[in-house]
Amino acid sequence: MGKVPDFQATSFLLSSSALDRTIEIPWELLIAMKVLIVDDSEEMRRMIMHVIRHRVSEVIECDDGSEALDAYTQHHPDLVLMDMKMTNVDGLTATMGIKRMFPGAYVVIVSQFDSPALRETARLAGASDYINKADLLPLRDLLATYRAESI
Repeated sequence: MGKVPDFQATSFLLSSSALDRTIEIPWELLIAMKVLIVDDSEEMRRMIMHVIRHRVSEVIECDDGSEALDAYTQHHPDLVLMDMKMTNVDGLTATMGIKRMFPGAYVVIVSQFDSPALRETARLAGASDYINKADLLPLRDLLATYRAESI
């Protein structure tokens, strides 16, 4: 677990012509988002972290689905990025466990495998979205959308 480094600014200026004033908002309030990454590949966790590093404030990591529920319970992340195929407990089983205990959890499957059938299986397990590892850039849009909807 660690803070995500490399923030580019310390604050954001929000101007409103209707209010005729400018408000300075600390940057961390705009991007304060805790993400749990569950993937058995350390290299993939690093790649995911590289893609999202400027959009989250804290990342918790697990290398297997067997650790995911405990990590979720301890840290209460805003979002979970879950691999599908892992050594001990797969991502679908871990997703079902998290959703059973925390029905409001937002779990996104991030997998190298992709098909309409897998996406449907993930949805039935409780996943809110599905991202293919071949192109991780949609994670940025997903985080922005999640953040906008949660404000």
